[in-house]
Amino acid sequence: MNRPKTPGPARRLHLLAILLGIMLLVWVSFEDQSVTWVILFAAAICMLAAAWLLAPFPRPPSGKGWLVYPLAGLLGGLATAPLALLLMAIKTGVHGYVVPDYTPAQMGAVLISFPVWAGAGVIIGLGAGLWFKNR
Repeated sequence: MNRPKTPGPARRLHLLAILLGIMLLVWVSFEDQSVTWVILFAAAICMLAAAWLLAPFPRPPSGKGWLVYPLAGLLGGLATAPLALLLMAIKTGVHGYVVPDYTPAQMGAVLISFPVWAGAGVIIGLGAGLWFKNR
């Protein structure tokens, strides 16, 4: 019986990256000044990057090797707020209006959320590492 092959982790990550890129292109064209979408896209990009870093390690090695997952989550969480600021700057630059799309207060709120995203990344990475370890 011939079963269809399931795509490997690398292929799935490529497809997710393409889908995320298409969604970003659509988002940039809209006149949206909400910080919610910026943070969601930044978090999605950082999670995709962390998954890409962990793709060569589908299962954690024995011992304490599963701790690489919280570390990848920490790196992704630390990158979320700066990436959100970069996305805000890109969107403001693409639209090129005299009045920027995002106010300094919104940018400050994103910057203040830096520790929250770092903690969330560690927690997500810890959960993924424990799941893979006990699977």
